[in-house]
Amino acid sequence: MSNARDRVRSLRARDVKPGEDDSGPAETPDPKIRERSDPNRRVRQTVDLSEQRHKELAAWRMETALALGVTRVTTQDVLAAAVNAILRDPTVARHVRAQIETEKEQEELERRRAKSR
Repeated sequence: MSNARDRVRSLRARDVKPGEDDSGPAETPDPKIRERSDPNRRVRQTVDLSEQRHKELAAWRMETALALGVTRVTTQDVLAAAVNAILRDPTVARHVRAQIETEKEQEELERRRAKSR
């Protein structure tokens, strides 16, 4: 019966290539750390919506596609345009910030009501 130390040695031995020294763990670069960041690299973002909001957004996207004369408008298109509008237009940014504040206040009120029951 092998113990944990024997299993670790066995796994380490499988990873050693011929001619390599097994004197210690090899330094493997952390994939989360990049030497230089590419400013054009895309970063994925997601958003959680209620089923109702998802349906409303889908309907708005279809209406927008028709108005633009294109086959479809994706959620990616909508979110990218929204982010660009927020970052480029201070009026839009203030409006979005106020909306977030209102929604956060509403969430807090609902939490307090639920807690007091």
